[in-house]
Amino acid sequence: MNPKSFSLEEKFQAFLKEKTRYETILIELIAQSLDSFKKEQDSLNKQRAQEHLLRKLLSQKDRVIMQIVSWNKSQKELMSDFFPEKHYDELKEISRFYSISPQYIEVNGKFAELLSQLYDEMKKNNEHAREDKKRIEQKISVLRSVRSKMMSKKLYSLTEEEQKVVTEISESKIDCEEFFKDLAIYYQYDQERKDLLIARQKQAEMETMEQQSVSVEELLPNSEYEQDVYHQDQELYWDHVKSLESLTHLNDVLPQESAKYYAQIMSYILEKLESEIEEYQVFAQASSGEDLEDMENQIGFYQNMQREVQERLLRYYEIPEEELIQKEAHVKNKIIFVERPSGGDYLTADLKEFDRENRERVIKLLDQLANDSYPRDMEHFRRFVNSDKVTIFPVYELKKFQTRLLFTYLGSHHIAVFMALIKKADKSTSILNRIENRIKDILPQIVSLKKQVSENMLSENYLKEQEQRLDEHLTK
Repeated sequence: MNPKSFSLEEKFQAFLKEKTRYETILIELIAQSLDSFKKEQDSLNKQRAQEHLLRKLLSQKDRVIMQIVSWNKSQKELMSDFFPEKHYDELKEISRFYSISPQYIEVNGKFAELLSQLYDEMKKNNEHAREDKKRIEQKISVLRSVRSKMMSKKLYSLTEEEQKVVTEISESKIDCEEFFKDLAIYYQYDQERKDLLIARQKQAEMETMEQQSVSVEELLPNSEYEQDVYHQDQELYWDHVKSLESLTHLNDVLPQESAKYYAQIMSYILEKLESEIEEYQVFAQASSGEDLEDMENQIGFYQNMQREVQERLLRYYEIPEEELIQKEAHVKNKIIFVERPSGGDYLTADLKEFDRENRERVIKLLDQLANDSYPRDMEHFRRFVNSDKVTIFPVYELKKFQTRLLFTYLGSHHIAVFMALIKKADKSTSILNRIENRIKDILPQIVSLKKQVSENMLSENYLKEQEQRLDEHLTK
């Protein structure tokens, strides 16, 4: 074996270990940074809401005190920085003299003047805060993109802006400049290794393996050179498997049954998948909300991949068919179609407005969603983040050209589909309004369905009815 090549391979494996350590650090730093930025964002949103309420208050300066006294609980909480609870009792006393005492008019006027000064100061501060808000929103968007690329094993594809943000939050815990430089070098090397793997696969397909019975000992590599090649092959196959974004390409990256050490390599892939699942489960335990949704999505993807590999290995060992049936099969997603108040489901109503070509695209996306075979890359699948208002529950979209299928996760392998649309522009106010209104309309259903899924309360008849609807959509 070429010593130089072996040296590079050793450095590559060492870098992969270091990369795993860095990713663990980055996951924690990204979570902390997102939490910090969201708190800043909430604070700025609060300032804007306070300014808006003061402006509305001062539109009727002669009734300032009366308006404050009639504030609801939310308004009082919003303005608690300026009006402690005891002030409301004092203002109530003053308001009793409304229309009957000139003292009230004088006090109200002075109070309105003080509020005007406060408003002017707040407005001036908020002009600078608007720039801060844009900056924070951009940071949040970039960090979410970095996190998504990390989860899909695509750190190598970080843009310059994303690398800059990672460097900012690293707090010197990571030598980012060196790390990103090495990442580019070893990504190129990794691609060459994968090309070599594909070439070997093609060679294996062309060869005919002798049909003979061999012992387990004979199947294992014996010479030092064979062991080295065998271990490199294991890593090459695993690297190719873990970079997958869709189960539809699994067959392209797994070894052929005629390949040398087929069973051992498949077993190794199973072990690595199990390790990967356990790692994501650890992250999931420390996550909540949108982060937890992402983790559960990735865990489900790896579990389905694990079952596919296990099934192939069982067939290779000629396990009896009845035993194969008992093994847990590939888990499809249960698709729930969200109902309209007027009857029928939203997807059916949406599709009536589509032409044939776009309907077919939606059906293909629906099939991928049901079979858990959709690509996990930003080009085809992402969380819907175009609008700050779409935060009631996590919304995801599958894309094919301009066609979109919107859905949310109800629980493990349970998905609620609630909208299909054609999006011709990235920023469309009318489309955003439609989505926001749809989300508000279906919120009670989503809350109820999530509760039923978590408590395993969905009836068999209901699930069968949903399966029939799915079949009807897929066969149209």
